[in-house]
Amino acid sequence: MSRFVDRAGVVVWLGIALCLTSLLLLFRQRITPAAAAPLAFVDISVAVALGVMGLAILIARRIGRPAQSSSENERAGFVMETFQRVLRTLKDKETDLDRLRAEAVSRAERVERYNENILRSIPSGIITCDPRGTITTFNVAAERILGRAAGDVVGNPCDQIFGEASPIAAMVGRSLAEQVPISRRQWNFLRGTDRRCVGLSSALLRDQADRVIGVTVVFTDLTEIQRLEEQVEFERRLSVLGEMSAGIAHEFRNYMGTILGWVKLLAKRLPEGDSGGPMVEAIIRELSAMQRLIDDLLAFGRDLEPQREPLNLRELIKEATSLRPARSDVRVNVTVSPGVPSEVNWDHTLVRQAVKNLVQNAIEAMPEGGAVTVEATVSSAQPNAIDLAVGDTGVGIPAEFLDRIFLPFFTLKANGHGLGLALVHKIVLAHGGRIHVTSREGVGTTFTVTMPVLAASSGRRDRLGEAA
Repeated sequence: MSRFVDRAGVVVWLGIALCLTSLLLLFRQRITPAAAAPLAFVDISVAVALGVMGLAILIARRIGRPAQSSSENERAGFVMETFQRVLRTLKDKETDLDRLRAEAVSRAERVERYNENILRSIPSGIITCDPRGTITTFNVAAERILGRAAGDVVGNPCDQIFGEASPIAAMVGRSLAEQVPISRRQWNFLRGTDRRCVGLSSALLRDQADRVIGVTVVFTDLTEIQRLEEQVEFERRLSVLGEMSAGIAHEFRNYMGTILGWVKLLAKRLPEGDSGGPMVEAIIRELSAMQRLIDDLLAFGRDLEPQREPLNLRELIKEATSLRPARSDVRVNVTVSPGVPSEVNWDHTLVRQAVKNLVQNAIEAMPEGGAVTVEATVSSAQPNAIDLAVGDTGVGIPAEFLDRIFLPFFTLKANGHGLGLALVHKIVLAHGGRIHVTSREGVGTTFTVTMPVLAASSGRRDRLGEAA
C-alpha cells in the first residue's frame, strides 16, 4: 500500500502531462471547434480523472501519516497549486472553445439564411436532387411556375412527382447516370387547364473533394415568350390570309351581286302563286347568306386602326350583352370587380362587336341551356390593363383544337363559317391586347381578353361588319 501511495505523485504528474499534451494538440492542429470538442472532452476527462485520483491518494497519505517532513509538504503544495492552475487553464480554454463553437454555429446559420434568401429571390425555378434522385430543394419560383407546394415535393423521388416520362425526371436521371450537365431543353405541360412552357438546364452538384453529391435543375417560364412568338406568327399569317381573302371576296362579290340582282328580278316577274316562287326565295336566302360571308371576308381583309374614345366600361358590357340571342334557358351574369376603372379608351363599335361575338359563341355552346359569365377584373399579368373574361358552362372545346380556334374558316359549328373568333382576335390585337382560351370538355370554356386601359388615339378607323 505504501508503494502505491508513494507513486501518487507520479500519477498526478502523468495527469498534468496528459492535460498539457491534449491542449497543445488542440491548438496546433487546424481543426474546427466542432471537430475539436469531442477530442478535448475525452482528453480533459481522462486527465482530470487521473489528477483527481492522485490528489485523493495524496490526501489519504496525508491523513494516514501523523507527521510529514517540510519537503514533502512543499512538494504536495506544489502539486496542488500546479493542478489548480491546470484546471483554471482548462476552464479558460473550454470557455474559448464554447465561444468559437457558438461563433461557428452562428456563421453557419447566417450562411444558410443567406443561401435561402438567394433561392427565394431568384425568379427562375430551382430543384436539387441527391444522388438517388430524391428532391432536396424546391424554391419559391419552382412552386409558382409548376403549381406545386414545396412541402408536397421535397423528400420524394423526382420521377414519382413529375412522372418517369417527364423531361425533368429524364434530365435528373441522365445527369446522375452519365455525370454530365444538360442544357436547353423545353417542356410543355398543362397546369390545370393552362398550357405552360419552361426551358430546362441541369448542373452537377460537387463537394470540396469534387465528388458528385447531386444535381440541380434550373428552369425558366417561357410561356409568355412563346405566346408572343405565336402571336407575331399569327398576325403575319392573318395579314397574308386577309389580303388573299379580300381579293377573292371582291371578285365573288361582283358575280354574286349580278346573280342576286337577276334572281330578284325573276322573283318579281313570277305570277303570284307560281310553283317556282319558293325555289326562287330559297335561292335569294342562300345568296344573301353568301353575300354576308363575302362582306365578312372583306372586313377581315381590311387593316384595322381603332378610333379610341373614352367609354364607360359597364355601359359597354351592358350594351354588348343585350344584343345576345333571346333564350329563356340561358342566363347572363355580369360582374365588374372593385378597382376596375369605370372609363376605358377603346373603340366603341369594335369592342362591342368583339364582346357580342364572344357572348353569342358562349350561348351557342350551351344547346341545353346554362350560364354565361362576363367578368371584368384588373389584369395581374399586364400593368394598366383589364381582363375581360367571357365564360360558359357548355360542351367545351377538345384540347386538340384549342390552338386552331382563332384561325380563319376554322369552326366546330355545323352552320358556322369560322370568321367570328378570327375577327375578335383581330380586334383585340388592334387594341394592343391579347386573347387566351381555357376549356374542358363537358365543363365549359372561358375566353379572357386582356387590353390596356389607355392608348394613343388614331385618326382613322375601318369598321368591321357584324359577324356571328
